[in-house]
Amino acid sequence: MIPAPLPQNEEERLAKLLSYNVLDTDTETAYDDLTLITSHICQTPIALVSLVDRNRQWFKSKVGIDAEQTPRDIAFCAHAILESDLFVVPDATQDERFADNPLVAGAPEIRFYAGAPLTTFDGFAVGTLCVIDYQPRTLTSEQHRALEALGRQVTSQLELRLKVEQLNREMAERKQAQADLFELNQQLEERVAARTAELQFMNNQLLDEIAIRQQAEQALQQSQAELQGQTEQLRSALEQLGQAQSKLVQTEKISALGLMVAGIAHELNNPIGFISGNLNYGIGYVNSLLHLVRLYQDEYPDPPAAVQDAIADMDLEYLAEDLPKLMTTMQVGTKRMREIVCSLKNFARADAQKCLPANLHEGIDSTLMILRHRLKAQAERPEIVVRQIYDELPPVVCHIGQLSQVFMNLISNAVDAFEEAYEQGKLSDEPTITILTSRQPDGCISIAIKDNGPGISPEVQSRIFQPFFTTKGVGKGTGLGLSISHQIITEGHQGYLTCHSMPGEGTEFHIDLPGQKVCLDRCP
Repeated sequence: MIPAPLPQNEEERLAKLLSYNVLDTDTETAYDDLTLITSHICQTPIALVSLVDRNRQWFKSKVGIDAEQTPRDIAFCAHAILESDLFVVPDATQDERFADNPLVAGAPEIRFYAGAPLTTFDGFAVGTLCVIDYQPRTLTSEQHRALEALGRQVTSQLELRLKVEQLNREMAERKQAQADLFELNQQLEERVAARTAELQFMNNQLLDEIAIRQQAEQALQQSQAELQGQTEQLRSALEQLGQAQSKLVQTEKISALGLMVAGIAHELNNPIGFISGNLNYGIGYVNSLLHLVRLYQDEYPDPPAAVQDAIADMDLEYLAEDLPKLMTTMQVGTKRMREIVCSLKNFARADAQKCLPANLHEGIDSTLMILRHRLKAQAERPEIVVRQIYDELPPVVCHIGQLSQVFMNLISNAVDAFEEAYEQGKLSDEPTITILTSRQPDGCISIAIKDNGPGISPEVQSRIFQPFFTTKGVGKGTGLGLSISHQIITEGHQGYLTCHSMPGEGTEFHIDLPGQKVCLDRCP
């Protein structure tokens, strides 16, 4: 037997392995699923996720073996981590490195081994994803590629574990920072209260002094005019002092709040950037796995009964269809999170906030994609059909994030109206939402959102844009959605938001945005 030499970067490699905090942890479904898939694809009785420690190899996941670990000096995986590609031993009894290895000469009598090194993104091989058989054999080219691909997925799981731990630490630090900020704010309020009491005391002293001078004025008729002038000066000084105090307190509060918001936005930006940056890789990995599954189905149309049962239990066809959509929705979510961070930054420096050219159709389409789950058929109602009739629109100078919030509020209200009407048995027609956009001759942009729902009574229409007014039940609405939407359109974009509805005839909300030149002149 020839033990494997240590890698040249052994200490750095061990440090990288320990940084994952994965050794001697409980089993995890994500790793066990990959190990099980590996065993099925390669058609071997044993499959392992092996992490090579200083003096042992420890199995994070295993199929077909009871051992938790083995000494490193007899481990096949100690050889595999020295390779950059797949390490294959077709027949261990014919290989001088392993012929007299205790794992070959004795239980479990290994004959075939193939291991894909788990190489991190910075180049350290911390372990392997390997398969073992009791008979000499080889892998097909498809199995070879599949084993390498699944090895990369195990590495991605380790990296994801590390990033999640980092994110948890950052969240803890952020909470501590918020607590510190709250304590500083309390101290500031106490200082302001103390300063106010001091100024009140001074004010009382001044009033006492004025009273004394007024008494002296009565005694000294000759100095009445001079004393009156001094009294007026003191009153003016007191008012100016009070105004200066109020401005100072307000300035300090706004400054502290701006620093807090800017700090929170900065802290959020890094983890959001990491998530956003890795989503594309995640989508690629998902597509690769789905392609691998389809290839496996094509190559092995009649898998074992256990595999068929697993496919039926997980509803593989639906999973393959819905998983890419889920990843796309996550991208939209991270984009929205970035917009929220951007809004926080703008709040911290409101004078830098500007309107920018944007594609309204993309904003509407993104909103519909986020609400897609609400548009699907439910137990109490059929699917809500959305008809999009778009005119050719130029880029519109606007706050696209705020307009998307308006679209979200209007479409969500239409969905809520359909659900309430179907629950009460007031509708039988196919629920439909129609979105029309057009460009007027004067350059104005019009957006209409119509539904064929139960409609709104004239009494309710007169109040729908009032803050906190709602017709929904307790816990189902705040009464702020339409009020905020009206403010965004009329004050934020100098446009118009109107409602046209009759009971039993549906509802139409109409948005009119001013021409681009007007918008550039007015938009804050």
